Amino acid sequence: MNFSEQIVAPDFAMPGMHLVAASAGTGKTYSIQTLYLRLVMVEGLAVQQILVVTFTKAATKELKERLQKVLREALDFQNGATPKPDERIVEMAALAEAKAVDRKMAVSRLAQALLDFDLAAIYTIHGFCQRMLGRFAFETGQPFDAEPSEASDAEIVERCRDWWRANVVAAGAAQPGFGLTQLVLFAKRLVAKPDAVLDDAGPLAQAAEAIARDYRAGRAASRSVTFDDYLLNLRQALREDGPEGPLHAALRTEFHAALIDEFQDTDPIQWGIFSNLFGDRSDVPCFLVGDPKQAIYRFRNGDIETYVHATRGIAAEARHELDTNYRSESRLIAAVNQIFMDRPRNGAERTFGHPAIPYDKPLKAHGKKPAEALTVGGAPDDQPLKLWFVPYLAKRGPVPGASSETAQETYRIVAAGIAEILGDTAVRIAGAPVRPGQIAVLVHTHLEAEWIADELRHLGIPSIRQGTGSVWKTEEAYLLWLLFKAVLEPRDGGSLRGILLSPWIGLSAADVIALNIGEARPFPAPEDAPRAIEDWVVLFEAWRETWRRRGFPAMFAQASEALGLRARLAVLPDGLRRLANVAHLVERIQCEIAKERKSPEAALAWIQDMMSPDAFGDDDVLRMESDDDAVRIMTVFASKGLEFPIVFAPTLYMLKSKGGGGLYEYHDPVTGALHITSDATAGDAPEKAEVGVEHLRHIYVALTRAVHRTVLFSLHPEQFVSADSPLTRLLGDAIEPPEKADAAFAAVTGEPAAVAVVDRRAGLEGRAFQPPTFSVDALPEMPKMDCSRGHGSFSSLVPHAEGGSPAPVSLAPDAARNRDGETGAEDSATASDDAPSDGIFAFPAGAKTGTCWHEIFEEIPFGIGDGPLREVVAEKLDAYGFLAKADEAEGRREATFGMVRRVLDCMLPSENGARGGFALRVVADADRISEWEFNFPTLPDRRTTALKAAIARQDRYRSFTDAVADWDRAIPGGYLTGFLDLLFRHDGRYYIVDWKSNRRGGRPADFDAAGVREEMSGHGYWLQFLIYTVAVHQHLKATLPGYDYDRHFGGVYYLFLRGVDGRGGGVYADRPPLALVEELSRILGDFG
Repeated sequence: MNFSEQIVAPDFAMPGMHLVAASAGTGKTYSIQTLYLRLVMVEGLAVQQILVVTFTKAATKELKERLQKVLREALDFQNGATPKPDERIVEMAALAEAKAVDRKMAVSRLAQALLDFDLAAIYTIHGFCQRMLGRFAFETGQPFDAEPSEASDAEIVERCRDWWRANVVAAGAAQPGFGLTQLVLFAKRLVAKPDAVLDDAGPLAQAAEAIARDYRAGRAASRSVTFDDYLLNLRQALREDGPEGPLHAALRTEFHAALIDEFQDTDPIQWGIFSNLFGDRSDVPCFLVGDPKQAIYRFRNGDIETYVHATRGIAAEARHELDTNYRSESRLIAAVNQIFMDRPRNGAERTFGHPAIPYDKPLKAHGKKPAEALTVGGAPDDQPLKLWFVPYLAKRGPVPGASSETAQETYRIVAAGIAEILGDTAVRIAGAPVRPGQIAVLVHTHLEAEWIADELRHLGIPSIRQGTGSVWKTEEAYLLWLLFKAVLEPRDGGSLRGILLSPWIGLSAADVIALNIGEARPFPAPEDAPRAIEDWVVLFEAWRETWRRRGFPAMFAQASEALGLRARLAVLPDGLRRLANVAHLVERIQCEIAKERKSPEAALAWIQDMMSPDAFGDDDVLRMESDDDAVRIMTVFASKGLEFPIVFAPTLYMLKSKGGGGLYEYHDPVTGALHITSDATAGDAPEKAEVGVEHLRHIYVALTRAVHRTVLFSLHPEQFVSADSPLTRLLGDAIEPPEKADAAFAAVTGEPAAVAVVDRRAGLEGRAFQPPTFSVDALPEMPKMDCSRGHGSFSSLVPHAEGGSPAPVSLAPDAARNRDGETGAEDSATASDDAPSDGIFAFPAGAKTGTCWHEIFEEIPFGIGDGPLREVVAEKLDAYGFLAKADEAEGRREATFGMVRRVLDCMLPSENGARGGFALRVVADADRISEWEFNFPTLPDRRTTALKAAIARQDRYRSFTDAVADWDRAIPGGYLTGFLDLLFRHDGRYYIVDWKSNRRGGRPADFDAAGVREEMSGHGYWLQFLIYTVAVHQHLKATLPGYDYDRHFGGVYYLFLRGVDGRGGGVYADRPPLALVEELSRILGDFG
């Protein structure tokens, strides 16, 4: 009696631990559905009482839909609404009757189950642990306010750096015999595998173990919880609780049955949880369902030895096997049997290298009806597994890599082979010619997928990639980042240049120069594209304003429409792929902004973080770009659980048995315990063996996806044989020599060979291939702005302190808005040797810091109390990522809080004519405007020499102008624009404030009067505040009745935030003479 028959048998003993071995295509999900239906309809369990666990979100969603479907079908049958029910539905109804469950009770149970189905306990393993820890917080001792967070290696890396600084750099010790990179790798491995035995007493292992131990202690004390923490915390809670404890009692009351899917991918932590809950419960049905031959997730901590250990004690009568394949044609299953069945190979009796993973009898095949089958010239294909030999284009040596000449030739043969099938009208499926959408290409790496897609594109064959990498590693992610960086920093030369010269706008260096000087010439941009550099700046500034005022979706919609982005991408050969990537990325960005309430600057920083090599999540996997008729290209990992009419498996010969390259994992052959070591003598050989066997399982997964035909690529044994190649070992003597392959394969199962050996080596040598690339690393410098028209700002006038001729316009980051662009890139400022190592001077320098601090001053009322101020400071620092490191967070919060409090309490001085004598804390919200914008018309044909001469006539500014002796450039015609950080009114007078986050040398002494004046001179701030004064003066003249400069204008304060100490440090005060302000007004503006 097979398992499907057992499930509906009255005498089938459901309680206790069961193992269901489900080979590929044997109806695993179908059996889980049938078990679930029996538990509900016959055993009378509620859906809340049946725990169903699988290992991915996608699988959980699909399984939930399938379980709901079988309940509905059974209810329809009971109600007489299904004329042709599935056979199992009829059998289950008969079983219910035999178990004294009448029709009325069956209907009631099924109807209630469907009503309650939203409460069904169907989870991923992480979702299950999260739910249990939250629901039983008292019993598990978990904090109620724990915050879910994504796992990140950044904290481990930082702890390794801290260890290195403390034990190597600061201690002045000799190199410890290992590098920081090795330490990070080892520590990550120990954190990921907390149950591993550290079989190593060397200094590297001891350091890594200490770091891993500290990391776990830090995670245990943290309020944030990662997905891995959920598993560890629940297992630990169950261990501490004990079998008779309240947590066990609560969970055993909660769940009366369990179905654990994909159990071959379990690990010690997961099994520790399930064994605690169900291992000793002989009264509760628990079914472990999986196929050890498909255990391929070692890189995600899947542990086949845990599966073996967990299932070893299950009684023979509770071991079940699904032994009939319903997916594929019979002859294709015959081919799989001939390749994988156990026979002596290289001294091993078992194909998969383990006595607990036998393939000692052929898998049965249900087969396909003749009308559904693949035919060649009207006849069935008796050898549907094609073994193609491809050329090995190197001297005998190592297994070829994905970028090798051999691999490039393979990719071309793949495309040619697919074209051959599509063009062969004799090959038909269900009587119709083969379509591209009926073919899948399974690869091992994302790079292989890209190259094969390119070869198919060259032949005009449509293809789509699915699950072959992270959307954040695509060109579209980089270009979106470039676009958004230019939106937020339109006056930064690098940002604007990058996006203008990118494929999304498509200007060449000559085009940009032509724009700059106003030439009329066609550009590869929309017809209404801006015609001058400054026009582009204004356009990007408008998009930035839309982002701030109306949100990210509105901004992207504007930018996308203005750039004709959809049309640009759609016409490319892989346009559908690119459009799908953009849509996916925009969706992820908007979800993150909405979930975390991120500011535009924080969103940009998050995008950059997601583009890092280690960032990857289930939501980031590349999506299929369309449902069109196209060849599917995906990794073997992504194909697991799927099926395709025809499968090409071209790169399995590149799999290689290899050790850990300095760090080794292997299992004890007796206990099954995982060992980790850096000792190559102990670890290299056993790890190689384990990796090689997993690669055999990888090959098995690939060769069991097809319904009708599989095309497997290999290297000819005359050219290549390697003990490091699992495929070579698998095929072994069956293809040596190839002309005897038919007899060799037939001998395995005693039936005619189902594998056809085809030599595809001839006539393909020598053709080179270069994939297209895109880079902006070597783009030309940004040309000068045309200063005869458009919009200009302080940045377009600022002189260089060294003098000299005008340089190309710097367009410093958001210069018109002036967000401390002078500090450059993050952490660019260099502190003096005696600079404080903590406090506000240790806070990172950079534009991000300036923007964050600006936002704090913009949002708080100046009379704010300490408690609310601490909350705002913490919120802003966290939003900008300054609190990511736990050991720095408190210091940064306190330093920033203290800085803001000092600035608000500082008595503004009365110097250089400024009317001070009060602190900002007394300024009411109604009397202040942040980011006050001005625009005023400028006069044509004016130069900065006139400004310099006027300013130099004032003694207190002469040192500023003397430093820029050769300052001579055109004043932009059109409009001069800018943003004041703060314009406020106090006692009837109006004042200008500019916040500066400059770090200088990183010492309080650097912000004395001389230091502040040096900073004002070096960055041209003296010109900035004079322009600001002109703008405010002219505005007040036009809008304030009875305006008088002496009576109504109080002055200008530049507050260098790090240096403000309440004793005069960090403050520059000024109130320019009225005569100078009027003269500058006549030079700069057309004020009528």
